[in-house]
Amino acid sequence: MLALPDKSKKNAVNERRDKVNRLLLKGSTQKEMANQLKISLATVERDVKAIKEMSNLWLDDLAQKGIVHEWKISLDKLKDTERNLNLILQETNLDRDDKLRILKQRDENIALQTQFLMDGPVIHSIKSHMSDLGGNLQE
Repeated sequence: MLALPDKSKKNAVNERRDKVNRLLLKGSTQKEMANQLKISLATVERDVKAIKEMSNLWLDDLAQKGIVHEWKISLDKLKDTERNLNLILQETNLDRDDKLRILKQRDENIALQTQFLMDGPVIHSIKSHMSDLGGNLQE
């Protein structure tokens, strides 16, 4: 049997683990994965263990970087901005155009808050990492 070069072997293992991960997400049992991928149950068990370890490392990395805390601070800033805009709207000396401009800003701020809540810390962290790498995350 021919041995694969290290890089090819790593690529093959990563591709297999991606398939195992997709099947995990679909709710497949380890036995079903082994049958579908035509690999041993022991290989599936090893891959699942590796996937879980990588997930734990990723979560630990997020915690160490304080991503959740940063996300909360950003959300709090959006809420403060909304409060400030509401205070400005209560001023009696604003003309119609100023009020419309502030209402538009407030609506945009509320939309940002909603999107932020829907994205959650995980998406926020992914976007942050992509930005650090100089890439864009397509919506």
